Amino acid sequence: MATKTGTWRRDFAGLEQRRLEAAHMFAHGASQAEVARTFGVSAQAASVWYRRWRQGGEPGLRAAGRAGRHPRLSAAELEAVEEALARDQRRSGSTPTCGPLVASRRSSSG
Repeated sequence: MATKTGTWRRDFAGLEQRRLEAAHMFAHGASQAEVARTFGVSAQAASVWYRRWRQGGEPGLRAAGRAGRHPRLSAAELEAVEEALARDQRRSGSTPTCGPLVASRRSSSG
């Protein structure tokens, strides 16, 4: 069988699909080594997939949810910071130096 490689990093749907294909292979008698070779992953990754599949079936291999750190500020807190910066800008007539930072955090926390 050909190796199924790809650009999986940060493609959470693709990563989940790959694990589900591995589950299908396990269900049809494929060894962990075959799965590792097929997907170009380490033996340890195939072993983890196999253990999770044996313990929980396909649902055990589904995505766990979001990755990365949770935002430190809630949407309401971020809104309050933006309002305070806008008030300060109106009072002083100057541009707040962290305005671009707030805007970038808003776009990445949504």
